Amino acid sequence: MQRRHPNKDLFPGLIDISAAGHMLAGESMHDGVRELEEEVGIAPPFEQLVSLGIYSEQLEGPGFKDNEHCHIYLYEYDGAMEQLTIQESEITAMVQILLEDIEDLLLEDRQYVSVVGFECHGGRKIPFRTTVSKKDFVPHDEAYYRMVIDGIKQHYSKK
Repeated sequence: MQRRHPNKDLFPGLIDISAAGHMLAGESMHDGVRELEEEVGIAPPFEQLVSLGIYSEQLEGPGFKDNEHCHIYLYEYDGAMEQLTIQESEITAMVQILLEDIEDLLLEDRQYVSVVGFECHGGRKIPFRTTVSKKDFVPHDEAYYRMVIDGIKQHYSKK
């Protein structure tokens, strides 16, 4: 997952999925792979992405309403997290969380979980280990997180 840059207009400094963006007029879902390349430095063929479905949501914050149809895809990255090249204007850190931990945190009653990751400062990657709570995440609906977590579980149960 990623920690959003503190200067982002929406949900600054909060943890969210690894790469996300808005499609431009005339773009197809295939073009969305560019967000992976821009934000984390990988460019897999679209065919290697696994669709987890579409989730429609409305996120609200101070002075905005964000209506989205989120096309959610899973990509199994087999490299080391530290090999990712993050776009520092968008992201300040990459965060690795066990699936069971994020489920317990976001969908159950767990208060905090341990995470590992790295922060970027001027291209330098600085490893860290810390704990996070639910308030550290973009406030997607519980149903959004349930869809993503269940989709990941289903995908890996077939392997």
